[in-house]
Amino acid sequence: MPIGLREAHRLNDLAIERCYRVKPFENDEERIEYLLKTYEEMVVKEKEKGTLFETQSKLKKKKK
Repeated sequence: MPIGLREAHRLNDLAIERCYRVKPFENDEERIEYLLKTYEEMVVKEKEKGTLFETQSKLKKKKK
């Protein structure tokens, strides 16, 4: 990967990390674990509320 592109990815990672927490992640594994856990929590909350996607799936099933 070209050096400029690698640096752009690094800076992008830092910017995204700051959206989630102040302390930078130690490594990619920690970043992925944190983001997946956050995603899983979001999915649970959306399922509890009933999301547009769930509604669309139910509508499709009723049409059959």
